[in-house]
Amino acid sequence: MVVAIVLTLGMAATSAQDTRKSTSGICHSDGESPYYDRLKYFETYENFNDCFYPDGRSRQFDDRIPEYNRRYFGTGWGDVDGDGQNTRAEVLIEQSLAPVRLRENNKNLVDAGKWISIFTNEEIYNANEVDVDHLVPLKWSWDHGSYKWSYEKRQAFANDMRNLAPVEKSLNRSKGAKGPDEWLPPINRCGYMLRFIRIYKSYGLQLSPDEQEDYNFILDDVCGR
Repeated sequence: MVVAIVLTLGMAATSAQDTRKSTSGICHSDGESPYYDRLKYFETYENFNDCFYPDGRSRQFDDRIPEYNRRYFGTGWGDVDGDGQNTRAEVLIEQSLAPVRLRENNKNLVDAGKWISIFTNEEIYNANEVDVDHLVPLKWSWDHGSYKWSYEKRQAFANDMRNLAPVEKSLNRSKGAKGPDEWLPPINRCGYMLRFIRIYKSYGLQLSPDEQEDYNFILDDVCGR
């Protein structure tokens, strides 16, 4: 009975309704989300804002940030240049200090190389021991303004090589979605901080006044300003 109701909502979509909310609560806009036409069960909305705020509140007058979901930045690593190798593989190939070895059973995946972690300066040779880190985390960007972006811009951000670095899995996962006011690497802190700031500013992401004060203090501390 519930499935039938949801299906009816989906079937009732008209050309005036350009946003669909999946049963998992994700909003997909026509022309922005590649999953828009694939949804079988969904509710329809006239625009993306109504999907995020179905009670009628306007984003312009509501400073609440919608709940983060990784899928708003694409489903995993993209293949930007369409060569079969996703962004993780591209990063590992480009940033390896030695010729990489590709997997025997899948030449689009990297098996080994030589990477220097920017978090520790340690050498890593096994690709299975590497995480490709978003220096400015996706959720951090969401909380600082990327929730207002189009799906395409968020997907481009998630695959931006300037924001990606091969590092130890353990450190990447301890960092999580934290910014520099909550987490800094064991070494190279000044370089990490400067790169983080350069990236978020290039995308127009915004700090709160308290965060800006904290970041200035951290810069003074780790960069000796």
